[in-house]
Amino acid sequence: MMGFKFVLLWTDLVIWALLALMLGYGILVARNPVLSSTWRRVFRDPAALSATVIVLLSLLVTLLDSVHYRRALPATAGSKAGEVAYEPRTKSTLDAVLSALVESREPTYSRPLDYVGFTKESLEIDGKVQRVAPRLEFGGRHLLDPEREWVPD
Repeated sequence: MMGFKFVLLWTDLVIWALLALMLGYGILVARNPVLSSTWRRVFRDPAALSATVIVLLSLLVTLLDSVHYRRALPATAGSKAGEVAYEPRTKSTLDAVLSALVESREPTYSRPLDYVGFTKESLEIDGKVQRVAPRLEFGGRHLLDPEREWVPD
């Protein structure tokens, strides 16, 4: 059974308090006819409406990054029954959402959209050790013959 231990950082507390204040102000605006009509005029402006969308998307990313947790480690031989140990690294829900992006990082990069790494490594090729730029794991993965297919791709 995989468990989680939620971790509350002081920055998370500030973000969620700010959200609570914004929601409180929204309730105040909804109940006050003068404030409500002022905000309706603001949201009729296309620039203000597009800025609101950008701010709300930023808020969503911020909220995803403000929920932190540590995963429970699997039980090991010799550990006490009912005792749970957690990973030392704290992660956020944004880390979980973007995990595929994080896992697709290459150790080194070269030119943009290249299929070989920047630094040369010693690799055994046909029984001989040679210094070559290694093939990237994710860059150009779909190319069967990257030396010929890279430029048209």
